[in-house]
Amino acid sequence: MKATRFETEATFVTLLDSGIARIDIKPGEEVTLDIIHKMHPWINENMTTDKQYVMIVPGVGSTADHEVRSYMVTEERSSDIAADAIIVSTIAHRLIVNFYLKYNRPYVPTKVFTNTEAAEKWLVEQVALNKS
Repeated sequence: MKATRFETEATFVTLLDSGIARIDIKPGEEVTLDIIHKMHPWINENMTTDKQYVMIVPGVGSTADHEVRSYMVTEERSSDIAADAIIVSTIAHRLIVNFYLKYNRPYVPTKVFTNTEAAEKWLVEQVALNKS
């Protein structure tokens, strides 16, 4: 049986039954490129879909370093990722995400949500669209 949960220094990754990888960033932690390179191979190995559908849930006071924000919009990353849903629960995260979307312009469909239920519903729709 495949593992459904993985932990790094700054994140918890959970594979949901809906085929979505939920990445919870621990409160006060900074995600680095090293952490990304630990998570993505594990997700690829354990996912049931060809590409990753990712829900990112930042904890209070968490952030991602500049290298991660740059990596998020590369063609290399988009070869593994089909869609990103980002949950925002603080004004600081909303500002960071809005800046990221406006200036970095991700290659993959990326949408911002205030709750995980709406984000998961949207990602499930993306899975269905890509199967067609």
